[in-house]
Amino acid sequence: MLQADRERRMTMQEKRQEYTFRLRFERKGAIVYTGHLDLMRAFERTLRRAEIPVMYSRGYNPRPLMVFALPLGVGIATVDDYADVSLRDPIDTNELVRLFNLKSPPGLRAISVRDVTGEKASIMSLVSAASYRLEGPGIGQAIRNIAKLERIPAIKHAKGKETQTDLRPLLFETDTPEGRDGPVEILVKAGSAGNLRPDLLLSACVEFSLLDQRTAQNTEVTRTGLFGGKYPDLTRLGEL
Repeated sequence: MLQADRERRMTMQEKRQEYTFRLRFERKGAIVYTGHLDLMRAFERTLRRAEIPVMYSRGYNPRPLMVFALPLGVGIATVDDYADVSLRDPIDTNELVRLFNLKSPPGLRAISVRDVTGEKASIMSLVSAASYRLEGPGIGQAIRNIAKLERIPAIKHAKGKETQTDLRPLLFETDTPEGRDGPVEILVKAGSAGNLRPDLLLSACVEFSLLDQRTAQNTEVTRTGLFGGKYPDLTRLGEL
């Protein structure tokens, strides 16, 4: 078959019925040291092994139709994250949770599922903020001090380029009461319009001599929530 014939046949294919489910999940333990692409592959394998009727894209390299709310960096645990999964057939939400957890790898677990079929907004477009918990020696004092700065200059690396940026406008809130040096909660800008990764903030703490490099690298990071809306009027993603 000629290339033109293949392309014409693909455009003539009937529109498929699509059922979209928003899966709330967590990842803990050793699996946090996988990258985002590896996490996507873990989802794909889990759905396939559980025989969940996932819908695939058309074309020469079909991929499962999945959209994650916000990519997870290597080493970051999460207790409240979301992914939209498109299926060929409807399914009971409790059964989807059960089947997923039956075949998921250790540390990856579905918490709940909601049917969002028909909703037009992409889950990625809904995210505007994220909260993280940082745990490590001296982290409370370091975050408290860096939050007092008017500017937090940093260098971001993307697509082989370096760009200078100011992290301060991206840091919305810090839960760092004076005299406390336990876990720290931070609320930061997130999403396509601007995103503050915790590792950038920790690197800035090192640059300002608020933390040593080893302590920053060993800080435990857990994403505790994703939010939509415009700061300070934010709503948890699961409630949108």
